[in-house]
Amino acid sequence: MDVGILIIEQNDYINAVNFDIGAVSEILGNKGYDVRRAVIADNGADLIKTVEFLKSSVQSILVCGNVGAFCDAFSESYTLTPEQKVVELENVIYAFMPVYSEEFLADKVIPALNSKTKTFYNTVIFKTFGKTESELRDMLKEHIRNKNRIMFRFEEDYPECTVKIKYSSKTSKPMVDSVVIGTAEILKDITYAHDDVSLASQVADVLKVRKKTVCLAESFTGGGVTGALIKTAGISEVLKEGLVTYSNESKIRRLNIEPQIIGNYGAVSIETVYEMAANIIMDNDCDYSVATTGNAGPTAEKDGETGVCYIAIGTPKAVDIYGYKFEGDRERVTECGIKAALFRLYKKLTENEFETMVEQQEQMRKEEN
Repeated sequence: MDVGILIIEQNDYINAVNFDIGAVSEILGNKGYDVRRAVIADNGADLIKTVEFLKSSVQSILVCGNVGAFCDAFSESYTLTPEQKVVELENVIYAFMPVYSEEFLADKVIPALNSKTKTFYNTVIFKTFGKTESELRDMLKEHIRNKNRIMFRFEEDYPECTVKIKYSSKTSKPMVDSVVIGTAEILKDITYAHDDVSLASQVADVLKVRKKTVCLAESFTGGGVTGALIKTAGISEVLKEGLVTYSNESKIRRLNIEPQIIGNYGAVSIETVYEMAANIIMDNDCDYSVATTGNAGPTAEKDGETGVCYIAIGTPKAVDIYGYKFEGDRERVTECGIKAALFRLYKKLTENEFETMVEQQEQMRKEEN
């Protein structure tokens, strides 16, 4: 079924609600519904003509913005109010969504579209880190080869790649379960989410849900890891400190790194990033620390090391260090480093999921008693 989007402006109303056409298209597309047209109109006399234009090519219309103007325009023919949410008029489904709402799309729009469609689709999402589309295709080749009405789609933005498994309502459940479970097992070590969320948002949410705190000492990422996290509301509950110790002098003065460590091993080294992560967590009452150091380019401390970086994730008990070499210009290397730091923090946060669940259950029993 094809969908049209009608955005009705009233002064700057639609700008104020920040309507996201791309997000709507993505969500509906995952269910097999294509957004064919999106039209912006005012609440004047041409509104009815605009609706007729949309009806010529779609079977459902999502009415956004000034929904009351739509109801007024058709008041002579129908009794409509925005509170009706979803109505069907002359075999066309209309859904009233004044402001963008993912919940409304999932709870109201998609079920209404499904009720009018003999075959509808579902999509299972795997947000992965560290593998290219080509590598993922090779890892999943057996499932892709035997898909049978199950479609694989890859959306690469290295070092991230989203894998989408799309299947119709007519596909047998055992077949779907086999492919989805098999894919989940193969990708378990590189998957960080199963819906369309950013890596930073996922990390922030895990920190908040688990009530874990973090402090950061960044060098070549220039505060990018901290900046990505603070885009999530409520992050102040768990983010204690973010330092940009870009120069060697700053590392020595702010993080108490011994000068001979940098002198002997260099600022971009396992030894230096270890000290960064260990020292900042010692100075903060935090559950985790993150440290980054690297050569973003175009020059490096040592020849041939442009793109080399080290990420450290610390706890009060230990520091884990990960080395990478990213390709691309300075901006690209920095962005990859930011994402690598976030992914490694996510993996550290979730590495003991079973143990965490047991601890939570034991705590609940104690509270009940």
